Amino acid sequence: MYIYVITNTATGKIYIGQHKGNNLKKYLQTKLSDAHGHRGGHSHLYASMRKHPKDAWSIEPLMEADTKEELDRLEILLIALYDTRNPEVGYNICKGGEGFTGEFTPEHRKKISDSNKKVWATDPQRRVNMIEKMTGREHAPESIAKMKMIPKSERQLGNLQLAQSPENIAKRTKTIRSQPRTEKQQEAWKLMLSTHHNKGLPKGYKHPEATKKKFSASLKGRSASNRVDMTGKTINGIVVLDRVESSKSGKARWNCRCPCGNLFTALGDNLRSSNTKSCGCGGNKCATIIIEHRTGGLM
Repeated sequence: MYIYVITNTATGKIYIGQHKGNNLKKYLQTKLSDAHGHRGGHSHLYASMRKHPKDAWSIEPLMEADTKEELDRLEILLIALYDTRNPEVGYNICKGGEGFTGEFTPEHRKKISDSNKKVWATDPQRRVNMIEKMTGREHAPESIAKMKMIPKSERQLGNLQLAQSPENIAKRTKTIRSQPRTEKQQEAWKLMLSTHHNKGLPKGYKHPEATKKKFSASLKGRSASNRVDMTGKTINGIVVLDRVESSKSGKARWNCRCPCGNLFTALGDNLRSSNTKSCGCGGNKCATIIIEHRTGGLM
């Protein structure tokens, strides 16, 4: 546990606080992220963090403590010693020792939840503004890579498992459906409804190459029990000989012999649906053989 000092190198002002963890640099990055994301209140420190660039800030440990009581005592002492409650010197507002650094109790969590619900109920536009602000926001690839590298704690893994439970998913779905859609959400919904062939995709939509590869791998990985063996079958006078390599879209292709005697390749779907009736010769001989085949030679 540390008493730390955050310094704004652009102004020379400092902030003294306490932290129970060991990674102060990560703690500073979290504070900067919260400040720029307008999370965590409207303190003097956060207001200054939004005003000055991130590289203007540094954090250093001042003293270590073994107990929470000692941590609070040292914080009060150092804030008074450095006079950081003076706006000309620092960003501290409180005298220290009363800040929250532990885990929330169930009662404290309920109190925060009830307070948030009250805010949403009395100011519906605030929720709409927040949704519009976050819609379409994308993290840089470097930020995503960094977030994936951070190992999750046991508590985070537990919360993730809880959030993905069927009960919580159903609860979130019900809440989302009960809320009025913003203008951006309405536009996205209309775009989704302008579907092509009832596939749930906008007309003219093209799948990314990565998605196409996944579809192809899925089709190629189908078990043999899902395939229809057409070897030796005769359809519209066409004799199916054997199977060859599938098409680019993963559909089955077959070597066939036309009634006229020509060999050709056709899709199994087209043979079964009678879209393919010959090798393409279209001659009288081919048509006559097909008729004889269907009538058993009676003409």
